[in-house]
Amino acid sequence: MGCQTEIIEKIVEKKALACIAVKQNQPKLYAAIEQHFDALVETDFQDAKVRWMESSEKGHGREESRAYAICPVPESVKNLERWHRVRAIGISTNITVRGGKEHMQIRYYILTRYVSGKRLHAAWDTDDLAKVLFG
Repeated sequence: MGCQTEIIEKIVEKKALACIAVKQNQPKLYAAIEQHFDALVETDFQDAKVRWMESSEKGHGREESRAYAICPVPESVKNLERWHRVRAIGISTNITVRGGKEHMQIRYYILTRYVSGKRLHAAWDTDDLAKVLFG
């Protein structure tokens, strides 16, 4: 299951929320979302419509900090006709420190609703993002 418009259509028909990880095998979509968030980071999200959530955990010999941001879908994604059901885009940044070494992972998402950062966190915190559905 991946970023496929047919899957999104079926989820929306059931009045559920689709939250699907965007990977580089969708190059136009991935680039549009990446560029949007890069521009927001450069302006420190100034004047941006964005919902946030941050979390941190310690345990099992590591420290994890996560930040989540979600924005209404920008014009750069709206113009990609294939993704007309997408209403929001999200980003998660996960920084893990283990044994003194820091590792950062960034993921991008498309969503069929503009939800809170807390709901994006709930989606990210599952093992398989492509299967996450909220009623």
